[in-house]
Amino acid sequence: MSRLLMLICIIVSIACNFSVGECREFVFLLDTSSSMNNSDPMHRAPECINWMTANLSEEDEVGIIYFNDNPVILRPLTTLKKQQPFSFDIDYSGRSNTGDALLAAIDMLTPNPNTERNIIMVTDGEIALDTPELTLQSIEKFQNGVRQAEWANIPIYILNLRYQGDQSNYHLYTGYAKDIPVPQWELMTSARTLMHNDFHTPHIELPTNGVLKGNISIDIPIHSANRVRFILTSSNPGTAMLKSKSSSIITGKYVKVFDVTLPDSTHFDFNVDYPEGTGLTLDMIAETTGEINADISSSLFGEDKLEITPVHIGDRNADIFADNYFNGKKVLLRINGNDVEATVNNGTIETKLDNTKDNIELQKINFEDLGVRFIGESGTQMDISKNNYLSWLFALIGIAIIITLLYLLYRKRKFNEEQQNLPPPPPPVINSNPSNTNISTENKPKVKPKEHVIKLNKQNDDEIEPVQISKPSKVSYNGKLLIYVTKTPDDEDIPPQEFNLFRLFNAKPISLADILSGCSIELDFIGAEDIVIGPMPRGIFIKNASDCTITKRHDILLKGSRTDLYYGDSIYVTSSDEEIEITLIYKSLKPS
Repeated sequence: MSRLLMLICIIVSIACNFSVGECREFVFLLDTSSSMNNSDPMHRAPECINWMTANLSEEDEVGIIYFNDNPVILRPLTTLKKQQPFSFDIDYSGRSNTGDALLAAIDMLTPNPNTERNIIMVTDGEIALDTPELTLQSIEKFQNGVRQAEWANIPIYILNLRYQGDQSNYHLYTGYAKDIPVPQWELMTSARTLMHNDFHTPHIELPTNGVLKGNISIDIPIHSANRVRFILTSSNPGTAMLKSKSSSIITGKYVKVFDVTLPDSTHFDFNVDYPEGTGLTLDMIAETTGEINADISSSLFGEDKLEITPVHIGDRNADIFADNYFNGKKVLLRINGNDVEATVNNGTIETKLDNTKDNIELQKINFEDLGVRFIGESGTQMDISKNNYLSWLFALIGIAIIITLLYLLYRKRKFNEEQQNLPPPPPPVINSNPSNTNISTENKPKVKPKEHVIKLNKQNDDEIEPVQISKPSKVSYNGKLLIYVTKTPDDEDIPPQEFNLFRLFNAKPISLADILSGCSIELDFIGAEDIVIGPMPRGIFIKNASDCTITKRHDILLKGSRTDLYYGDSIYVTSSDEEIEITLIYKSLKPS
């Protein structure tokens, strides 16, 4: 019996290691100190944590801790499967003991390094207790907790509300912790961006067409869904109704969730009433049942391509991702133990295979990347038939030679026939005067030979301008840069900005100074003109020719060096006079 139990544990461990998006652990920390009454007067923070937990996978384990003078566990680390979102209503009071709260969160997570573990905190950035000694102890505990998390590879995400009072404690959250400054009204938007971009929570973003009052009419891109969950997120309170559909509803102050089981159509109508100037987003999670048709095709030059077509069970001609919405969307696959990126094209998931052998094992398709929870087979074993294309190549070359020879023979025969059909030459002219044996040439027309004259327009060498031929770049800009100014000389509050790289219609490098100017951020950033970015496949590069301090994760980008940024990467730039700090986050999105 003990051997069987050990075998089960090993299998579970392997499953956790080879599945992407599963076996994750999250601990949410909520600051409930009295200072939050100023930083979060509408109590968005509890609603924000409730929304984030509702959008995780059912396989994820979640724990919730709130803290003021001391940390209190609201929910131990348990799975979300078959559970409703956790709801709580908390008054903001007491002091801010962030140090003990972070250590409690680290203790709640399992010590298994093979499990993806995360800590997400919502706070206003203040650590303060009744005495300076206790405050200093809490700060030291917090910094110790950050170091422990770094050693254990546990990322810490801090949604840092703009505290209305003293801002001197903001920089306690820099370093390994991912400090995300958040204005009051943008907490829900920042949380939504964090969950979708960093944790790939399943969602399909549906267009609202800017409607805030009246009817929002949508057609969802999933055919024959088992279950559909709509999530309306706003920065101001409002009302929303799903018309003519039977659904369960979860209502929050700034979030409303509609669960529809076995919808009878793909068309839905919402009646909304939100204040002017608010932000309103509509996300959807679809659950569907199906099976996959997988095939491997090889080209003439031996390049293998994996093609996966998910279809509905019982109707193999009904492609689940046939809607144009999914064209170009990215999907993560696990093949032979490696993560491989694939793209949806006309309902089929396609990816190239490198270094393939006789067979491959498709272990996992992350349908969550497409906003879909897929029920059915998600893997298969496939054989690769390695055909000898060399003989086919020689055969094609031989056929091409034969066709060419036949054409030349045809042209030669045609030429001979044309020569045979020419009229005979005229008979020679015989002179009627036999005594004059010399043929007079006086009346013979004189033929002037053609003069082959080449006229040269002579110019001085100095007058000839060289032609500048510029080879067009094969790489263009893509994606967006999110810009967070986290420190200014006068503590100016600059909201986060977005620089759309798709709007650059050339591949020339651009400086950080130009990027800041393009976002209307006017700062005396010494050295910004010597920091440049340029395009590269699936990302951008950053080159440092300044005396500024640039860090990426734990690495410092020295002067004269460059580094590459891909989807979700971020860098931290400090001006040479240390008066300004900026965070740049690269997002690889489709242009809007």
